[in-house]
Amino acid sequence: MNDSDVYVCEVNSDPIVRSFHPLTVRQPKKKTASSRNATESPNTSTTSLPGQSTSPETSVTSEEDDSSDMYTDSEEEVSQDGVPLVTHDFTDCCHANNVSEGCMGFCVLHNILDGSAGAEPEQCERDFPNIVRCMADGRNHVPCCVEKGIPDLCQDMCRGEYTPFTDLLKSRVSCVQHTLPGLQCILDNIQRLPSEPQSVSVEPLTERSLQVSWQAPEKLAGTVKYYQINATRLHAFDQDTLANATDAKDGLVTLQVSADQTTAVLSNLTPFTMYTVTVSAHNDHGSSLPSMRIRALTLEGGVVSKQTSVAVVPVLPAMYVRATKTL
Repeated sequence: MNDSDVYVCEVNSDPIVRSFHPLTVRQPKKKTASSRNATESPNTSTTSLPGQSTSPETSVTSEEDDSSDMYTDSEEEVSQDGVPLVTHDFTDCCHANNVSEGCMGFCVLHNILDGSAGAEPEQCERDFPNIVRCMADGRNHVPCCVEKGIPDLCQDMCRGEYTPFTDLLKSRVSCVQHTLPGLQCILDNIQRLPSEPQSVSVEPLTERSLQVSWQAPEKLAGTVKYYQINATRLHAFDQDTLANATDAKDGLVTLQVSADQTTAVLSNLTPFTMYTVTVSAHNDHGSSLPSMRIRALTLEGGVVSKQTSVAVVPVLPAMYVRATKTL
């Protein structure tokens, strides 16, 4: 069993001084029988079975010694996908998203908790959208944040989003106290939730159906129980809102498929209508964030039957054919 959290050291001064420290509890691995034999001392007491000598070949350890647990934590525990169970360094993601070098300290979660990021938050304001997106790591932390009592206004980080607080100072102050619980959710969920599905694509099949394809998540794909595909009907081609805001169910189509599938068909859609499609991965602990939204337009009614192969050469008008012959 593995777990991680953050404990706070607080000095009752004016103003109050706090420091945050991550604590990780990990169950070390059991030594194998061969490793126990290799580390046994020559003077280890043994108990002989009746009729046996006390030579190393025939001696056995006592029942008490045999049942005792011997552990080693020399190897880092990893998931079945080979992903370390505790990974809170998002530097690679930050580099890929062009975070400035002076703000890279915020890409390591423990640096934020320890106050050792190496820069003031105000200096990295423009980098925070990418930093927070990397910290979420494609996992949906919102249920955990709700459980910890974080209000909707302060849940941006739980979704991998960052919104500068420019309207009211009150809003910014009210969210400061929820930063630590939000980071605790990230510390925990990085070890349990899958990342978002990759390479999502959408193709129109008919005027009422779309075909959605994707690839498994990069992290903890082996824990996925099912995928959920959401298609939201848009009001117009250039707007990302529901066609009927008073009844969201009319504009949302949801489909769940098993973990071994990487393609699905959304049916019963509206002809010649723009949809935005996302795919999320779910396991026993929660879900990933939705994949990047893909827009797709269903075909116009009757278009399929009118389509012809691009390989068919059109018949030229008779007059044009005769003209070409005379030339």
